[in-house]
Amino acid sequence: MNMDLPDFWSFDRRRDAHRIACRTLAWSGPHAWPGPGRAEPALPAGGGVYLMTFEHAQGFILRSAGVSSSIRRRLREHEREFLRGHYTVLDPEAARQGRRRELWHGWSHARDHPEQRDRHLPRIQQWARAEMAACRLFVAARLGEPDEPLDARLRERIEFAILHAAYASRQPWGDLVDGGMHLRGRFNAEMPIRLISKAPASILGLPPEMEI
Repeated sequence: MNMDLPDFWSFDRRRDAHRIACRTLAWSGPHAWPGPGRAEPALPAGGGVYLMTFEHAQGFILRSAGVSSSIRRRLREHEREFLRGHYTVLDPEAARQGRRRELWHGWSHARDHPEQRDRHLPRIQQWARAEMAACRLFVAARLGEPDEPLDARLRERIEFAILHAAYASRQPWGDLVDGGMHLRGRFNAEMPIRLISKAPASILGLPPEMEI
């Protein structure tokens, strides 16, 4: 028998629930999509978790969530993909009411029908610019109490928790979030963390409390 194996550990709720720490996650925003001539405050520098939202009668409504080591750079990448017709584009007016109305279906449809994308690209770009102009961003870069930056795994775990809560919500606004995203939630060998979100506005789709 091999006796030099490590003592493997994975989380067991019956045994380890008392060890789950409760932390706060503070969001800044709403921020406009970055670009010249924007009056809203600039996005925070550095990495973190970001929410794409639309204004809504009850505050804001979730469109998507993402993570990056540089949110400003990641949004520039998103903008390029929007304008190339690679992303799905929604009607902002319908989205503000919690309805998903696709003006252009990107992703696999764009890949399978490049001639259609190219033929309609000027119109797709117009729609994409309208969606980005309507988008309002919220950013979280650190865990509070004690203050701690969000490393790559914490960012991934938060993204997973937010989007899976939207998928499982069975609320009409949950359909605004694109499905099929590559997400990486908590591994068995990682201790859960209970997060309390503190946002400057009400955001439909952002759980006030979540376990990551």
